[in-house]
Amino acid sequence: MAAEVGKSGGKLLAGSVALITGGGTGIGKGIALAFAREGAAVAITGRRKEPLEQTVAEIEKLGSKAVAISGDISSAEDCQNMIINCVMQLGGLTILVNNAGVARFGALDQTSDEDIATMVDTNLRGAMFMTKYAIPELIKHATAGGASVLNIGTSAALTAVKNFSVYSSSKAALHEFTRCMALELSENRVRVNLIDPVAARGLRQQR
Repeated sequence: MAAEVGKSGGKLLAGSVALITGGGTGIGKGIALAFAREGAAVAITGRRKEPLEQTVAEIEKLGSKAVAISGDISSAEDCQNMIINCVMQLGGLTILVNNAGVARFGALDQTSDEDIATMVDTNLRGAMFMTKYAIPELIKHATAGGASVLNIGTSAALTAVKNFSVYSSSKAALHEFTRCMALELSENRVRVNLIDPVAARGLRQQR
């Protein structure tokens, strides 16, 4: 195996394998780099190949193993293939970070049907697909030091914001999905949590 899943070391995540959706830019990239610094092998996914490869190069400079896996989380088939590729290349999966998201703002009656579908498919259904296909692998490694799912939400899901109706609703639904999965997977020793980054100042001003 490329990574010795479950073995401890001097760093907090030594022996862990993490898959981070939307890991080539923004918050996802920051998570990937932080995990790598703590010794995790990291798979990052996204639709654009160039930022994924750039982030992999940065991770490798830190001395950690990293792979880029192209895919669209709105596709159930792509989600399944991303999990399979992570396991094949890194030897397992102990941490799934559902970070990828799409935000498009405007009054509901001015929001295209395509934009509504894209936000719901990416922000909610994508996390569901990724978690579904990751569960068997996470359970496999849960007793060897724990396994976890981390969903990335938004503070905009916690309060009403003008022109955020679709985006905020898709992320608010992610809260309930997280609670349900935490209960569902607890007996298998798989933790499921969510964090809500604070919306950027420019977004808050749109209230």
